[in-house]
Amino acid sequence: MRKLINSLQTKLTFSFIVLIMVIYGLSSYYTINETKNTLKESAKEELAAVASSVAALIDGDAVVKLKPGDEKTTGYAGLLSRLNTVERSNSEIKFVYIYSPVDSKTVKFIVSPSFDGTTAGSPAKIGFIYRYVTPEMLVGFKQSAVEDDITAGKNGEFISGYAPIRNSKGAVVAAVGVDMPASIMIKKEKFISSIMFFVMSIAVIFAGIIVLLFSETIIRDINKLNRIAEDVSLGKIDNDVDVKRSDEIGDLAQSFQRMITSLRIMRMYPDDKKEDK
Repeated sequence: MRKLINSLQTKLTFSFIVLIMVIYGLSSYYTINETKNTLKESAKEELAAVASSVAALIDGDAVVKLKPGDEKTTGYAGLLSRLNTVERSNSEIKFVYIYSPVDSKTVKFIVSPSFDGTTAGSPAKIGFIYRYVTPEMLVGFKQSAVEDDITAGKNGEFISGYAPIRNSKGAVVAAVGVDMPASIMIKKEKFISSIMFFVMSIAVIFAGIIVLLFSETIIRDINKLNRIAEDVSLGKIDNDVDVKRSDEIGDLAQSFQRMITSLRIMRMYPDDKKEDK
């Protein structure tokens, strides 16, 4: 076991695998971060597009007419139905809602089919005050905006996008908000990470096998040269060097062969040296 651990083949294989793992770790770290950023930007673009599309479908004049207590009116029912359709038609969208400003720190819901401000599942009353206002929600009254980071609430974590709603004269009267569960993006990230891990694991295994086979040929020829050197040290010079390579080990093998050939000549003509003297 000690010999196996200390062998050149084991050291070569281990060194290459460690090198591959380091490269894998660095590349994975970079790729995963870039993937996360790409997915985040993609989600933001999708939310901005959805929010703008929904805002374009909303009748701003109908929104302005709604007052607290109008939940039974046809105008409210029409807007509620439209937002419900948006929520149901897109599996990646959790909440869609219309809101208007109260002040720089609060907004009020006008129509919210699935979120009453505290719990999911029931519509909010017209005029429900929402105090967890972000800068992007206020920007939504001017132009399309998307939260830079995931926002956490009582009903989970979301990425939210906003877009202004205009009346028939083009004036902004409210804004639409669209919430996408953060779990969708996280799920995509985990899927891509698992694919990368699988591919890189296969690459590491194949690389390890290739290195093992390559090092085995090197060690085999080194062992041949080692046995020949032992034979020569014992005076056995009958065998030729059976190592044919075009690298440094091949050069060493040729040197061994020349040495053996010289020793044979010296053995065949031992008296030549004495006569020279």
